[in-house]
Amino acid sequence: MGDDSDRRQFFRLEDEAVLTVRVVSEELHASLAARPEEEWEGDGSVVARIGALTTQTGTILAAIRKSDPDVGHYLAILDKKIDLLARALEGGRHREKAGEGERITIGAGGVDYHAAEALNPGTRLEIDLLFLPSRLHIHAYGTVVDCVRDDAEPDRPFRIGAAFTLLSAIQREAIVRHVLARQSALLRKSRHSDE
Repeated sequence: MGDDSDRRQFFRLEDEAVLTVRVVSEELHASLAARPEEEWEGDGSVVARIGALTTQTGTILAAIRKSDPDVGHYLAILDKKIDLLARALEGGRHREKAGEGERITIGAGGVDYHAAEALNPGTRLEIDLLFLPSRLHIHAYGTVVDCVRDDAEPDRPFRIGAAFTLLSAIQREAIVRHVLARQSALLRKSRHSDE
């Protein structure tokens, strides 16, 4: 993610997530890349999958709201209930990870984070993210594109930039929605503090 073209291609923002990173072999990465997406994406995120379905049904819901506002309103409430249940389920599935989050920079193209040890560019990674407080879970594989010394966090003095190399379309879209929602929330907060 150190490449400027990557920075322009995707929205990025600083966020907080519980992050687990594991170095994997080139052979494992190549083996996973040769398989269908559903075999390497892991259990995925219930929140991400429901979000993708909500996006697909958005125009239908808008048409229903126009033709029958009461039914449209009722369906929108059901949609929110399902989302709340998904977030609760996601929280239960990942309760063991509910520790403190760390500051990361995230975009649909990859993630930047601080680490205690340096990693060489080209190192393959398994990346697990649990965003707080939304409980959105992302499971992906990536490649280190840069590693620079950054003493902003003395216990973890290396800033690692990793590009996603194996990330399902559903999870990529979930990251984009998450980033856009967080940016909107930050803009609203900024406007309110300026008033």
